[in-house]
Amino acid sequence: MSPAPESPPTLRHEFKFVLDEAATRDLELWLRTSSLGLRTAHQDRLVHNLYFDTLEADSVADKLAGLSHRAKVRYRWYGARAAPDAGQLEVKRRANGSGWKETYRVDAAPSAESRGAFVRALRAAVPPRARAWLATYPEPMLINRYRRAYFVSCDGEVRATVDRDLSVWDQRVGRFPQCAQAASMPRLTVLELKFAPTDRARVATELSDLGFVASACSKYELGVRAISG
Repeated sequence: MSPAPESPPTLRHEFKFVLDEAATRDLELWLRTSSLGLRTAHQDRLVHNLYFDTLEADSVADKLAGLSHRAKVRYRWYGARAAPDAGQLEVKRRANGSGWKETYRVDAAPSAESRGAFVRALRAAVPPRARAWLATYPEPMLINRYRRAYFVSCDGEVRATVDRDLSVWDQRVGRFPQCAQAASMPRLTVLELKFAPTDRARVATELSDLGFVASACSKYELGVRAISG
């Protein structure tokens, strides 16, 4: 059973677009000219995520089945280091179309001598509630990496990220962490916009002339498809 929320979450809505190379020029023009007044929030970063799931990939299955309540567990760190570094355990939650995130800071890089050593060290570094999530989704599934650009609207109410150069490494078998042989991935750009439920109509109107089709496909789902062939 998944842990219950500790307190009422701050709900956010999200629009996501998975774009091929041909669409990136239109995206760059929209970022410069949108009436949202998007500006750079801070410098670009390399983002690494180690995703946890069951052996049957229940997290992906729940999403594909359209379950209204679901979760996704990952360990995130920033910078060029390929092996897990100091970072944070994140649990992305969704319920009835809205989402929120639980974050648990990890100040020192968990041991990566083996898959089991890493999981044990991570469990020891987080509180009981986070350990319960790791018990629900116990298996290191994949690592992905991308370069993320950050934007915020002029009123601070809408945040946008643009992810490029997505790479994926299978972590299910063999030496851990496996960061040498990346799975085959198409060259994609992912645009995500996050906003309060009250801003949904405003953001949808701004996006109506962009011509992009919103996608329900996550970077984790793309990664699972890549490592599964």
